[in-house]
Amino acid sequence: MPPYVSLTGFSDDMASWEKLNSILMPVQQLANDLADTTMQAGSESYVAALSYYNSVKQAAKMSIPGSKPIYEELKQRFSANGNRSVSGSGE
Repeated sequence: MPPYVSLTGFSDDMASWEKLNSILMPVQQLANDLADTTMQAGSESYVAALSYYNSVKQAAKMSIPGSKPIYEELKQRFSANGNRSVSGSGE
């Protein structure tokens, strides 16, 4: 060991790193699992909402009473989703 490196300080730092790392790894795995679950839940809820929107859209086309105002409100949310452009892709 070079004289400017404290063996005690080095040992303390390594012990701290090992303890922290043993906590960090499971926490990171939990965060990754939570992100995956959140993404899946969001995807499933979007599919359900889109299905509802499409059924209301069909009802409005068929002039089912009360469907037109619901369709017009939902249309504002869903119509823009299909027309997104990818920025920064060089297109």
